[in-house]
Amino acid sequence: MKKYILALTVGLFITACNKKKEEQQLPMPKQEFSLEQFEEAPVIDDIGKVPFIVYPKVPTLKLYFHPDEKAPFIEQTIEKTETLFGESEVSNFYKIIYQVDRNPQKSKFAYVLKSDVDRDNELLLSGKDDLYQIRYINVNGKTIDNAKSFEDYGTVSLIDKTTYNTVFKNNQYPLLSNGNKPETSDSSYTFRLRNGSLKELQKTIPGEENHELQYLGFSKDLDRQFFNIAEHGTPTHITSFSTINDELGEVSFNGFPALLKSKNLIATIGNDEAGSLLVIRQYNPQNYSFKELYAVNFTGFEISDSKTLLWDQSGNLYLEIHHPNTNTNRNYKKQYLSISFRDLQ
Repeated sequence: MKKYILALTVGLFITACNKKKEEQQLPMPKQEFSLEQFEEAPVIDDIGKVPFIVYPKVPTLKLYFHPDEKAPFIEQTIEKTETLFGESEVSNFYKIIYQVDRNPQKSKFAYVLKSDVDRDNELLLSGKDDLYQIRYINVNGKTIDNAKSFEDYGTVSLIDKTTYNTVFKNNQYPLLSNGNKPETSDSSYTFRLRNGSLKELQKTIPGEENHELQYLGFSKDLDRQFFNIAEHGTPTHITSFSTINDELGEVSFNGFPALLKSKNLIATIGNDEAGSLLVIRQYNPQNYSFKELYAVNFTGFEISDSKTLLWDQSGNLYLEIHHPNTNTNRNYKKQYLSISFRDLQ
């Protein structure tokens, strides 16, 4: 009898152990995990204060709860219109601010692998990018309807820095000089016109207290004094005033002018909300007038500095550019471009 009871007890013990082992081998139910569990992040109200922006290499991106590849994560589809604001670097991760449902009030901190994204100041244009894409083009002051490419008007090509430097070295032509400088007081600039009269310009633009004139130089080729217009101390565009007479009006430019003296062509370029706007004008030294030939709004690149724009003697343009998604840091990857208009060669 004792042997029977002992055998029964051992059997029950083995059965219990096997049952427990089977329970341990059963898959554990998956724990629910959502964006609501991520740490709240501050609302971004000034992109100028954002250290950097990242762009996913593929549409679906893993958002990690901690900077650890073993940490919980959510696979999130990132639309092209969404912005991932960089906050800091943590080992092989970027700490970012993600706006849930694109709502700034629902901002969350998350971590993404550096290998899964491109940082905005590291982006580079390549032959796969459409540098010909435009938002619009004006020819002789008239907008060409439905024009979305520059291909019908000329060529756009990436070039290397050596090529740009060679063109720069062989085609330096300073448009502005320090000669014929205006008289300066605390409140105004004064210079003499060709007829002997004096022209006075207020440094603070009347009716626009936050805008002021900053002197740049005199162009003998164009018979004009050039000034930056600065808003709160930051230059926004360039304007010029004739030294011939008062009847010749003020002429503004969206960037620093580049002159091809042999053809009296003036080119300027400046960034806008779509990319960069290139303007070509013909100067007439007989009546001191300017005629717009082209205004082309490119969307595939932005310029780093309008002063890098220059002509070669064949009528080709060269400039320094960067990727259009470089938004937060001037320490970006610089690239170089050549642009040619077929009917300006």
